[in-house]
Amino acid sequence: MDKNLLQKAKAPMIALIQTKKIMNYNNLKTKTKRAAALLLMLALLAPLAAWAQHRDCNGPIAITADAPYFEGFESPTGTSIFEDGPLPGCWEAHSTGWTTPAPHNCNNANYAHSGSQRLAFYTANSSDYAVLPEFSNPISDLQISFWMRTNTDTDGQLQLGYITAEDDGTCNTFTPVATYANSVDYVMRTSDLPNVPVTAVRLVLKWENSFASVLRCFIDDMTVSINLALKPTELTCTEVTGTSATLTWTSYAESWQIMLNDDEDNLIMADTNPFTLTGAWPRNYA
Repeated sequence: MDKNLLQKAKAPMIALIQTKKIMNYNNLKTKTKRAAALLLMLALLAPLAAWAQHRDCNGPIAITADAPYFEGFESPTGTSIFEDGPLPGCWEAHSTGWTTPAPHNCNNANYAHSGSQRLAFYTANSSDYAVLPEFSNPISDLQISFWMRTNTDTDGQLQLGYITAEDDGTCNTFTPVATYANSVDYVMRTSDLPNVPVTAVRLVLKWENSFASVLRCFIDDMTVSINLALKPTELTCTEVTGTSATLTWTSYAESWQIMLNDDEDNLIMADTNPFTLTGAWPRNYA
């Protein structure tokens, strides 16, 4: 049995084990606003000055266990891979390249994982950044998954990371948290983010190509969701009697298992929070 002992109270010894929840994403609808906008061209005199911006947001996006954020890059209508184009609502982009476009919605259906468009990186001798929308949730509570493919399985590198509020618009605070292997076929990439600090404000995809020849990386069908495998926190034990106690905790899940005194064979199911534990032996309580 997966112990996954999440937190113990001092008296009695109680552990919460979060049960898995399976969500049907097919019934979920994207609730983010999308509107067409063109990326700003980088000025020749200041190529690192700012992101190409696409702002049509009404504040940070809230993600719940039943409403993840999904982006299929189908809107707004994109351009070819060779020219600058729009991004989805609330996304931003930055490129250090002089001759290649910044990340953008690309409308060549031949290279989309689904639908007719995908996010395209098309770079040579540069590092390009695609900045995700701001979420109201702590990034450490989230999980990200997306489909990825490249035009070579050797050169170029895709990283997932974050930037902080101190960023100057060039992703100068970018800190990587995951690096993905290249694949000439679409593969799903999934990353948990438990170690991202509270100072992080935006997730960022970075495609780096140090070669003179152009390399491509495509991203499609991205989901950012609550990480339901996160450990419950802030477990408290109140209203303690000789044979009962009321437990409360913080968690995104909908059901849990309670383990008393490390007894894995007699787990107690709980589908409410708070939960009143009854029928315990008096000796279990201080």
